[in-house]
Amino acid sequence: MIKNFFKAVFKLCLLGLALIAVYFVIAFLLVLFPENIHERASESSIEAYVRSNGVHTDVVLPIRSADVDWTVYFPMTDTQTAPLDAAYIAVGWGDKEFYLNTPNWSDLTLSRALSALSGRVRRCCT
Repeated sequence: MIKNFFKAVFKLCLLGLALIAVYFVIAFLLVLFPENIHERASESSIEAYVRSNGVHTDVVLPIRSADVDWTVYFPMTDTQTAPLDAAYIAVGWGDKEFYLNTPNWSDLTLSRALSALSGRVRRCCT
């Protein structure tokens, strides 16, 4: 009876691992198919960039475009170092303390990692 229980648990674990593997294979294959390859950029298109230093990733957008003015959401007066005439804004996500104090992987500490993983909500952009 115990032997059957362990067989069932083992099969469930294998099934879980198989589902995870299938998920990653499908995700990998889907990135190979481009979307809208024949669509040309329109006048209302906005170029966005992705910037990474290997630790942090930011989406870089023009501060003002025909569709959105990001200064409404991120006033330049709220920043400490950004020039008032900046043309782009970089938006990141995640824990503020981790972002500001971990520029390299060598700066990562156990307490900082656990704090970032805890999901505590902190006031941003102070």
